[in-house]
Amino acid sequence: MMLIITILLIMFGIIWYLEPKWASQESRDKATTTITSNTKEAYSKSKGWLGQFRLPFRKDKDEVAAQFKQWLGQSDLAHRSQLYNQLSVDASEFAAWVDGLSDAELNKFVADLSTICRTQDFELTWLVDPKTPDNLKRAVEDAVILHGLAAWKARDIQPLLAYKAWQAAPNKPENRAFAQKLYNKLAEAGLVTTPSNLVLATDKERQEHVALTIDTAAAEKEATFLALVQEVVNELEIEKNEVKAPETAASAVDPSTPKAAEIAA
Repeated sequence: MMLIITILLIMFGIIWYLEPKWASQESRDKATTTITSNTKEAYSKSKGWLGQFRLPFRKDKDEVAAQFKQWLGQSDLAHRSQLYNQLSVDASEFAAWVDGLSDAELNKFVADLSTICRTQDFELTWLVDPKTPDNLKRAVEDAVILHGLAAWKARDIQPLLAYKAWQAAPNKPENRAFAQKLYNKLAEAGLVTTPSNLVLATDKERQEHVALTIDTAAAEKEATFLALVQEVVNELEIEKNEVKAPETAASAVDPSTPKAAEIAA
C-alpha cells in the first residue's frame, strides 16, 4: 500500500513538471486535487489495513491486564502478612547484598533500577537531588526502596529462569553444562538412578535420558528440584567469575598476553 502512495506522489511530481507552463491554473488545480484525493484514499486504506494487525496485540494486552486484575482481586493483599513481616529482614539483607557487589555489578544493578524508575516517570537521581521537595522526597525514597527490593527479590526466580532456558535450548553449550551438573545433583540426592547401559549409549540417547530425568524430577519433587537448581546456578556463577578474574588480572599486567581460551584454540 505504501508503494501505491509513493507511485501516486511520483506521478504528481511528473505531471507538475511536464505540464506546459501555458496550461491554465484551473487544469493544474484539477490535476492536483485528483492526485491528492487518490493519495488520501490510499493512505486511509493503508491505515485500516495496518490496524487489522494491531488489534490482536491490543487484545493480548487487554487479556493480560484482565488476568492481572483478576489475580489481584483474589490475592487478598491486605493479609499477606508473611511478605510484610519479612520486609525489615529483607531490607537489611538487600542493603548488605548491595554493599557486597563489585563495581561492575553495582553499576549494572543501578542502571537497571534507573530504568525501572523511569518507567514510573521519575528519576533515581531524585534521591540525592537537593531540588527534590522535602514533602516528596520520602515518597521517592520509599518507591526506590520497594523497586530495589523487588529487583533483588526477583533473584529467587533464578532457578525457574535457568530451567526454562535449558528447556528452550537444551543443546546450547552452557545449557548442556547446566543439565549435566543438575543431573549429578539429582543423582547425589537419590532422585536419579543411572542405567548401567548408559555408558554404551549414544550422545543423543544420553541427552534424552538426562532430559527425561530432569523433567520427571521437576514434576515429582518440585521443592527439592528447585533447591538443587539454585545450587547449580550458584556454582556456575562462581565458576564464571573465577574464569573472568584471571583474565582480567592478566590483561591488567600485559594486554598482549593471550588468554587461556586463545592458547587452547
